[in-house]
This record gives sequence, structure tokens and C-alpha cells, in this order.
Amino acid sequence: MNKYEIINKSIIILITVIAFIVTQTLFFIFIASKQEDNIISNKTEILTELSKKNSFVRQKLQSLLNSKDEILQKAAEEERLRWQQNLKTLKINIGIPVLVLSILLFGLIILKFVIRSPGDPIITISDVLGLIMIFLIYLPELYLYFIIIKQYQFIGDFNILTLLLR
Repeated sequence: MNKYEIINKSIIILITVIAFIVTQTLFFIFIASKQEDNIISNKTEILTELSKKNSFVRQKLQSLLNSKDEILQKAAEEERLRWQQNLKTLKINIGIPVLVLSILLFGLIILKFVIRSPGDPIITISDVLGLIMIFLIYLPELYLYFIIIKQYQFIGDFNILTLLLR
């Protein structure tokens, strides 16, 4: 294996690592971190039905609804503060490694063009197939989330009612 092939393989490896870090981070931020909200919103139907039949539940819900604006305002402020802290964490723990790897990748791409012989292809079919495979590898993860995890019942109706009505 010559230097040119080693650089090609190193570029594919770096792209794989960067794609993994970025994809996992985006998946967590935009999909996985919203799972708790989805669970709670799915469980509100039972509260509506129960409030029709139980005066204690109806009173509890009414007191929550009466303080709805205050609760929403407090929740919005907490979410803003949490997002600021999470963003700081992401910049340090994800941003710095991705930046370093991207600089290394850019350097390897430049080096590839510098040492390339006139007969060497800029990109080979195996490079293209490798890049396609990198991005196709995330399909099982999306399948797993949307077909299994999103539909999985993490907490039962009785447990959520107990927590809400305390």
C-alpha cells in the first residue's frame, strides 16, 4: 500500500468518525431528548377521561390549569437556561474534537493533492462506495428509533397518574 492509498483510507476513516459524532449529537438533540415530552403528551388522554369520572382528579387538574401561565413561564425559563448550559457543553465536548478532526481531514485532503501522481485518480469507486456506506450505516439506527423505541411504553398509565396526582 503506497502513501496515496494510506491517505485515502485515512480520509475515509476521519469522515466516518466525524459523521458518527455529528450524527449522534444531532440525533440526541433533536430526537432522543424529546422522548420524555412525547411520553407525557401521550399520557394526557387518560387524565381527561379520568377527570370526567373522578372529582379529586378534576380538582387537581383544575388547580394545575389555573396556574398554567406561571408554570409555563417557569418551564420556559428553565428550558432556556438548560439549553444555554447544554450548548456550552456541546461546544466543548463535541465542537473541539470535531474541529481538530476536521483540520486533520482538511490537511490530509491537501496532502492527497500534493503527493498525487498524474495517473492517480482523485477519487476512486471504492472511495465513493465507502462514503455511501458511512451514511447508510445510520439507517438501522433510525429504523430502531422510529419502529421500536418511539413506540415502546416506558411508563404505564397508573405510574404517570400517581406521579402527577401526588
